[in-house]
Amino acid sequence: MDIAWQAAGETDNLPVTVFDSRQLSLGTGFEVLTAAKAAGQGKSMQEIIALLEDQISRTHVFAALETLEFLRRSGRMNAAISRLGELLQIKPLLKMFDGNPTTERARTHAKAIRRLVEFLKEAAPF
Repeated sequence: MDIAWQAAGETDNLPVTVFDSRQLSLGTGFEVLTAAKAAGQGKSMQEIIALLEDQISRTHVFAALETLEFLRRSGRMNAAISRLGELLQIKPLLKMFDGNPTTERARTHAKAIRRLVEFLKEAAPF
């Protein structure tokens, strides 16, 4: 976020608003679409930000990782633990809501999918 503020401060040609999406990639993509649509409709920056804040309060992002390989490659998990997790068929589950990331784990692909469905039921508005 600090880099975004710094870059915005160095721009003189057009107004830049820095906004924390409080999301992961898919959630951020939905926010971009909402902002672009609202801008195309001529809404003001304040109106667009209000739309995004409302959307954030209703957006949940969940994911189940099929492998631990990329956690190992990124340095977030050491190789021995990664290999053990692969042998045990551990599937990391990631959740993001309103800037709050949480994680869980499941023992198999099928259990990970079941847990994702549970996440969906918990977050559903009905």
